[in-house]
Amino acid sequence: MITQLVYVSTPIDACIDEFNSSLPLNQIKNNECGITGMMLTHKHFYMQLIEGDRSLVNLLYNKIVVDSRHRNVTLVKYQDIVTRQFDDWYYAVIDKDIDPIFYRSITDLVNVGDDFVNTVSGPVAMCVLHRTAAIACIKTTLGHT
Repeated sequence: MITQLVYVSTPIDACIDEFNSSLPLNQIKNNECGITGMMLTHKHFYMQLIEGDRSLVNLLYNKIVVDSRHRNVTLVKYQDIVTRQFDDWYYAVIDKDIDPIFYRSITDLVNVGDDFVNTVSGPVAMCVLHRTAAIACIKTTLGHT
């Protein structure tokens, strides 16, 4: 059995660049431990889905909760699943200046304003994550990485 966890949090403005630059190394470490998932970043929130062995997922989440680079860490989904939904690590930035079409596809689903962390539900978070994965798959298939 695999545990799947989704959380959202609010970035600390002064730490956004540091947080984003640490992601590749963290993803390598997580892969080595059998942890997979997806990370979305936006100026108003982080959203992360983590999958793996229950004890490892719990250990990682406990580290995330005390990470000073973000606040308001909110667990929106926690469940056991039979098959991973994300077999590797995926990362996306939700920014209208970087990719306006992707930005619109996400903001059609949710209001990504200051209050996002306090209002997002587990099903909505999963919808955002799966839409992101589908768009990334289409872009990769079409050669627009």
